Amino acid sequence: MSLSFICFRCRAHLKVRDETALGSTLDCPDCGTPLLIAKSAEGEIISQEVPGAKPLPTGKSASHKPAAARKKSKSPTQQPEEPAPFEAFPTTAHESRTPQIVAWTVAGVCLLGLIPFLLPTSKPQNPIAEIPQVVPEKPVEPPAVVKAADPPAEKVAPAPLPETPGGRLEELGKLVLNQSKSEGHFPAGAVPAASLVPSLRWSWLAQLAARHDNPQALHINWNERWNEPSQDRFVRRSIARFQNPLVVNKVSEDKYPAAHFVGVAGVGADAPTLPADHPRAGIFGQDRQTKLDQIRDGASNTMLLAGVKEHLGSWAAGTTSYRAFTHEPYIHGPDGFGTGQPHSMLVLMADGSVREVTSKTDPRIVRRMAAMNDGFSLDPLVEGEPGDPKPGTVPVPDPLMTAVKPVAKPVPPQPGVAAVPVAPIPVPEKVVDIPAMLNRKILKFDQSKPAAAFQLILQIEELAGVRIEYDRQKLGSVAGRLDKQITLQKQGASLAELLDDILKQIELQRQTEKTCIRIVAPENT
Repeated sequence: MSLSFICFRCRAHLKVRDETALGSTLDCPDCGTPLLIAKSAEGEIISQEVPGAKPLPTGKSASHKPAAARKKSKSPTQQPEEPAPFEAFPTTAHESRTPQIVAWTVAGVCLLGLIPFLLPTSKPQNPIAEIPQVVPEKPVEPPAVVKAADPPAEKVAPAPLPETPGGRLEELGKLVLNQSKSEGHFPAGAVPAASLVPSLRWSWLAQLAARHDNPQALHINWNERWNEPSQDRFVRRSIARFQNPLVVNKVSEDKYPAAHFVGVAGVGADAPTLPADHPRAGIFGQDRQTKLDQIRDGASNTMLLAGVKEHLGSWAAGTTSYRAFTHEPYIHGPDGFGTGQPHSMLVLMADGSVREVTSKTDPRIVRRMAAMNDGFSLDPLVEGEPGDPKPGTVPVPDPLMTAVKPVAKPVPPQPGVAAVPVAPIPVPEKVVDIPAMLNRKILKFDQSKPAAAFQLILQIEELAGVRIEYDRQKLGSVAGRLDKQITLQKQGASLAELLDDILKQIELQRQTEKTCIRIVAPENT
């Protein structure tokens, strides 16, 4: 397909065969001006002045008459040639003005070098354009601005997430640190929302999910409760970057997809609500937005994130996305910290490095790492706790760390006075509408790669937010069916249909109870 352009000097309309002529030069058949074929920034074919070319004289020579004039100058007996559309021939020098005999001699020598350029195009009938041009020893390169438009960049698939807890911590830390650099501070543990209590506010993890794990671009109303049914499409998703591959439980206590990493809030139960300059405060807090210069103990000495394996919460819930160190032992202890190793755990420091804390680590060092302004080094030979006065300062008692509340002694019963029994306050049982939760439709469920049936059941549990239980001992000889490798591919199916399809493949059944679904063996086994 030929491409049109205009001579920049005489404004004659010319053509080239295709874009292979870009960067080559030719003489205008009307005015004889050397032209450099290029492409503009808008993608149009244009002509430019050839760098280093000699300017033409003001008056046009006879050899450079317009095509119409040349046609008229032919003898009456000569048959007029049918002009062919002009096509570009690669050339890099001005038209030779030597006698025609010499020109054709030079043409025979140069023709061999011009064959590759002449093959794709048809031979023009313009006698001036047929004269081959002398190639200089050093060819003139086109200007740097003359460049074909680059093809659109292809979408690159995101790199797979690391399959180790340390790798997941490091990747999550990069997102947090990049956000803190762009915004000037670390995020608050709970997204500010004046009309909501902290437990109903969104988490800092939800903000990351909205930016990096929201392929459908779902709209999130940050002033609405995170667990509103209208937000289920966003919060009912398992997000791999928030989960530890070594932790089996992927569901929170409130039956939402869980997070296995939390922000470190400091030391003590009140750490999340302490001011940033408090010696027991950590980087994350309920409303605390810590700046980098407020970490006076140094980023390499202060924890940013830690792994948890107990007391799991939804990644979208504000108050469960950060946690403080309150009770020893800190590894696999009552606080629920842990990353899956039996005698150690991994933590991410505020400088982006991953460190290991073992069961032999002095608990004081763990507390100093959790606090960002305690003023103590990580040397175990140095005495002092976060909240203790530093040398040369006036002691200020910290009621949570130093005060010991006396335990009230029971009052002995008085003689002759009968004790009045106090009835326990009944706690209403939480009602779960299991059929309604299983009735939710899934656009597409694709497990084409064989996986153990119990893993697919766990996915249905996460999506539905309903506890699915089974007892392998009670299942007896059919318990091994839970480990059978199966596949499942459905579109527009409900969670109940997906679960029934899984159980059909492994020949087990389900029973719906008040608060859970139980997997049982068929009655005939």
